[in-house]
Amino acid sequence: MSEQKVDVQKKIEDIDTKLYKLLMQRAELVKENPYPVRIENLLGQEAKGIRWMLKYHTGDFPEYVVAKIWREILSASANMKEKLKIAVYGDERDGSILHQVQEHFGSFVSTTILSSYSQVFNLVSTREADIAIIPSDNNEMNDNPWWNALSADKNKESLNIVAKLPFIRSANITQENEVYVLALLPSDASGIDNSLFAVETEINVSHSTITETFNSLGFAEAKLVKSVNKEDTKYSLVEVKGFCTAEEIQKLEIPEVFKNLHLAGTYAQPIILS
Repeated sequence: MSEQKVDVQKKIEDIDTKLYKLLMQRAELVKENPYPVRIENLLGQEAKGIRWMLKYHTGDFPEYVVAKIWREILSASANMKEKLKIAVYGDERDGSILHQVQEHFGSFVSTTILSSYSQVFNLVSTREADIAIIPSDNNEMNDNPWWNALSADKNKESLNIVAKLPFIRSANITQENEVYVLALLPSDASGIDNSLFAVETEINVSHSTITETFNSLGFAEAKLVKSVNKEDTKYSLVEVKGFCTAEEIQKLEIPEVFKNLHLAGTYAQPIILS
């Protein structure tokens, strides 16, 4: 091996050693932190931090890999004091959702896979699990307005949507099925977010009327995500651009076309990287 190659290799090894030592120093600070670090309550801040880091990314090292490494460090740090418990709605024979969970929350989380979404919701509501993972598109679930039971209100403890995965997406990888993350506390703003609303109307109210009414209230790019009719009521899940709070919604003068309207959750818009 040439002298130049030996020198380059030595520099790489020195950097690796520094990286390891810095990682261990970070871990010690996490352990000393007197405030509990819960992933489910900091997803917006973490998304904001990853976007900030990528803003200054330079060089040939893939930004997608940079983001994934950072995401793994954040997850491992949060799991140091108490392992995150996750309830997953799905089929044990289908590893795609479990893969989504481990890709975002790390390899060392504790997961329970259940075949009933109501059981998954119940595990989080009773604090036997920290978060719930459900597919964003599932025929069995969508036959029932599950989103109507959600409420992103900081004044009361209730399940709500706090993330949509995958958050870090590669432009070179075919998109997997998306999943929602649910927790008992509302998510924090990341700066680039979407909000989800549970809406009740008469059955004869059209989808376009629902979205146009949202736009007339000042919301941006409203789109109907799901809708189901039950007896005399249409239950819809509507997504808009921007971060909303339950307090802001309470101040709105709700049009008569809506029999009921409440915030079901917010999440950081996913990023697509090369």
